This record gives sequence, C-alpha cells and structure tokens, in this order.
Amino acid sequence: MQAFYILYGALQVLSLGAFFMPDTIKTQATVANVMVILLATFTLAVISSLEHYRNARPSSPIGIYLTITFVFDMARVRTLYAVEDAKPLANMLLSATLIKFGLLILELKEKRAWLINEKDFLAPEATANFYNRLTFFWVNPLLLKGFKNPIQEHDLYEVQEQIIGEKNILALAEKWEICTYSSGLQYFIR
Repeated sequence: MQAFYILYGALQVLSLGAFFMPDTIKTQATVANVMVILLATFTLAVISSLEHYRNARPSSPIGIYLTITFVFDMARVRTLYAVEDAKPLANMLLSATLIKFGLLILELKEKRAWLINEKDFLAPEATANFYNRLTFFWVNPLLLKGFKNPIQEHDLYEVQEQIIGEKNILALAEKWEICTYSSGLQYFIR
C-alpha cells in the first residue's frame, strides 16, 4: 500500500514540474492545488500506516476522503481532455487518478485475513469498512445462509462487548436498588 502512496506522490511531483513548463495550460491556483495534494498524500500515507497497525477496521475518514477526491479528480481529467493542448497533463492526471482508485480499493479492503487474533473480531461488522456498514452489506453472508437454510443459533455472530453494555446495565440495576421511592431521583442520577 505504501508503494501506491509513493507512486501517487511521484506522479504529483511530475505534474508539478509539468505545470512549471512555459507552454502548459494553468491557472493561478494550479500550483497551489498540486502542493496541497502532495501534502495530503504525505499525510495520508502516514495516517494510513498508523491506522492499519492500530485498528482492525478500515479507516472511514481515509475512505471517504479518497472517494470524494476521486470524483473531483475525474472531473479534472474530463476537463483537461476537453482542452486541446492539455492531453499530456490529462494522461498524467488520469494515471494518478487510477492509482488513487487503487488506493481507495486497498484502503477499503477488510483486514480480517491479516488479524493476529481473529477470535476478537468474530462479527463481520467489526472489520467492515465504512460503505459496508452504511449499506449493511456485511449482513449479506448471514442473509444468504438464511435463504439457503433456516438460521440456527450457532449461525449468528456474537454481539460485540461495546454493544452489549453489561457494565452499564449492572450499574443501573445497582443504583435502582439503592434508590428508594421516597428519596426521589437525585440519588439515582449521578
């Protein structure tokens, strides 16, 4: 994955050099745009490596950022192809955009196969990416299993600890028993 970030950054450096050529079509914001993209590429590479080592789930902010900028880059490619003298820049930006699409695919890939202890992440939603959680795509294997055969209890996934909230329920039950009807709610809510 880091190789994709390096390749993408190298293409941005090449496009920065191309924009400094005298015959290149550019606006006042073009060089600043490429510099911001270079800074964002470096930042994304660092954040991505940290995210992959510390989190079992693909990074939602990185996935959303790459998706949005991919759409804008496609519009830039279309615009550059529409300009007669900008075909070399359009080809360079198209290859950078295709590399960005590869980065997007790699960033959204679930990391279940790379986990050290897969038993900590039994439910597929624990390692699902942003789009799978948004569309409930992670439920499809269970729905397919239920379509083929009736779902049994052993087919269901264990509920994650943070969803169960047993500690909160136990704390509520303890406070409920301490509280008497005459004391009011001031002892209950602390």
